[in-house]
Amino acid sequence: FTPAWSPDGQRLAVILGPAAETTWGGPFSIGILPDATEPGFAREIWSPKVVGRETAAQTGVGSIAWEPTGDRVAAVIGLAGASGEPLEFSGWIFNVTGLQGTEKHRVALDFPDQVDAVTELGYSGDGLYLSATFRWMGTPEVRWYDASSGALLNQRTGVTQVVWAPAGHRAILLASSGAALVAAPDAVPEPL
Repeated sequence: FTPAWSPDGQRLAVILGPAAETTWGGPFSIGILPDATEPGFAREIWSPKVVGRETAAQTGVGSIAWEPTGDRVAAVIGLAGASGEPLEFSGWIFNVTGLQGTEKHRVALDFPDQVDAVTELGYSGDGLYLSATFRWMGTPEVRWYDASSGALLNQRTGVTQVVWAPAGHRAILLASSGAALVAAPDAVPEPL
């Protein structure tokens, strides 16, 4: 899994693979390394137990994104109990500032039941919004969430990629039908 650096370059968010052996988490756990030079001292922020799984036989592609301030991390991971079972994807937002080890630091995202694959996860430049692009029943879709509460704000089918502006919350939506600019997740796309 591709790790993600915090915006200040001091911390690293990781999803452990199936053969991971660490002192802080098991297979498919998500953790924050407070100092990237000391990976043995990571802080687990999620494991399959959160969704009622003691273990998972396989996983789908995971994705991690940092909020621009470095206070929150969003992550998506797909788990299956046995080989051949369909993956069940779940998305989360974690408050990683002053982790308490309680459930209060995580919020579940509203994901559809049959996600085929998550292709992208990203924050707006101002950190107010989170976007998740995925394939749902073979069709590309983007969902926008409030970055602090995880509330679903909007969704649009046909979008394959969201390119956030580095500041504010404007974005370019890419789709097979072309590109469009949106001023905010609830704005009407303007074709480019």
